[in-house]
Amino acid sequence: MREINEAQRKCIDRYFVNGFNREDAYAYAYPNAAAATRRQSMYILLQKENIKEYYARKYEEFKSMVDMDKHIMVDNLVSISHKYDDMLALACKDRLTANDEIRLERMASVLKGADAMKAKDMLCRIIGAYEPDKIEVTNKTWRVSFDDAEDAEISEE
Repeated sequence: MREINEAQRKCIDRYFVNGFNREDAYAYAYPNAAAATRRQSMYILLQKENIKEYYARKYEEFKSMVDMDKHIMVDNLVSISHKYDDMLALACKDRLTANDEIRLERMASVLKGADAMKAKDMLCRIIGAYEPDKIEVTNKTWRVSFDDAEDAEISEE
């Protein structure tokens, strides 16, 4: 297996540090790359076998560092979603006490609507909510003949 070069290593390392932003990671390692092609170039880079191997090693390091697996991630995303729902319910109250106002302000400084929507989107992706339901298609042919408007005939073939 071919070793990866320094720029490739910097690119993959940056990818894990920046929250998996492909364009930023590629621009960091290849500053002269055209902005319009960075995302695609990163995609191509990630398809190379030697890069896949390095990526897999880095991913395992990343997982152990953050001590996160799919179940923990789902729990965290659900928690973010619930906290936003609580914040929304509080904001929709007709009258807020002074403590409610302080709590709402504190919550709003930490959690934005875009964060909650992203969490909900990620949950939907994880549980497969965007996948289409299975649609069964049958291939039947129908023949319709009109000899006279009163005696139209439909038959299945």
